Amino acid sequence: MSSKFIILTLIHLYLISQGECQLTSLQLTEAFSSQISTEFHVHDPLIVGGKDAQDGEFPWQISLQKNGGHFCGGSILDETRVLCAAHCCDGQDPSKLRVVAGAHNMSDLNSQQNVPVLRIVANPKYSSWTINYDSAIITLAQNLTFNQRVKPIRLPPKGHEPTGKCVTSGWGNANRLGIRPVYIPKQLQKVNMTIVSRGWCRIPYLLFTRSWVSSNMLCGGAGILRGSCNGDSGGPLVCYDLPTKEDDGPYIAGITSFGVQPCGQFLFPTVFANVASMRDFIDGELRRT
Repeated sequence: MSSKFIILTLIHLYLISQGECQLTSLQLTEAFSSQISTEFHVHDPLIVGGKDAQDGEFPWQISLQKNGGHFCGGSILDETRVLCAAHCCDGQDPSKLRVVAGAHNMSDLNSQQNVPVLRIVANPKYSSWTINYDSAIITLAQNLTFNQRVKPIRLPPKGHEPTGKCVTSGWGNANRLGIRPVYIPKQLQKVNMTIVSRGWCRIPYLLFTRSWVSSNMLCGGAGILRGSCNGDSGGPLVCYDLPTKEDDGPYIAGITSFGVQPCGQFLFPTVFANVASMRDFIDGELRRT
């Protein structure tokens, strides 16, 4: 282990001990969201240490919006259902929300499908206290039209544990500190993630935020000053490790759930809801008419 890494770790632990870290869900508050529609011109080309996604690279990615402002992400499951984080939808009036699909550059309205929300069903096991089972299904009032920019994402088998390299995407706050000023990128951003063991992930969260990383959660590490931030909540963690040739390709392993502020701290991986452990809830909602 290099001396530089040890010094960075000690500095990081000192800052944590001084109360500089704060557990936070990774959605944008209404105060942040109200700025977004007027601040697209102010942006850093980073999700937090990421880079611009290619047009159509993540066709399942949606923007969940209120009053014309983005505040959470989500993933398309079929023509009328979107998978999101329960904490994004907690207390929200569906009639005031819109789902925007096909957006790559938020200023390019021609490529977007902007549809109203009909119904939101949170996982009945969701706890706002522990953020466990942080999943919800959004039903749309109109069907999406699938094309090169709008497609569903596959679900993992029940009980599947992802490994190796994955990627997450979103339009969340690109300010490296995750605080004001809010830098909302026009372009969809992406950052590579490596699945981190729950055992390793639990230690800093339990010691410094008193939060428990359960078996219904996944942890993804991206390195120093890289990761998800406010506004990325509800968006997908996509992996490619399903074992058979028939299953080769992307699937949604996680739903962006929570982390700490400042964002992108290497000792605190981003925490995602584990989609494979929530298949009963998701499948039940997909069977509803």
